[in-house]
Amino acid sequence: PTQFEKDDEFGLTEMQASFVWHYTEGACGQTEAARKAKFEFPAQAASKFLNGKDYPNVVKAIRVKQDELREKYAITQYVVEDNRASV
Repeated sequence: PTQFEKDDEFGLTEMQASFVWHYTEGACGQTEAARKAKFEFPAQAASKFLNGKDYPNVVKAIRVKQDELREKYAITQYVVEDNRASV
């Protein structure tokens, strides 16, 4: 998405919601997710978001989103092990 809205459930700003989306669904690492979310100092912002102390709601939002994606795509330990065995 090109537009993000603040997330009242987790108390995230638009930029923080953008970071969460890019980090969980954007197929990029933490610094790139912060860069795409338009943070001026992306490495520093990403580090603070993920340390669990400065912005605990960002970490919570990431965990919830990751759980939703696991459920959506049925990613379980069984599926991972089964796929490895067929390689």
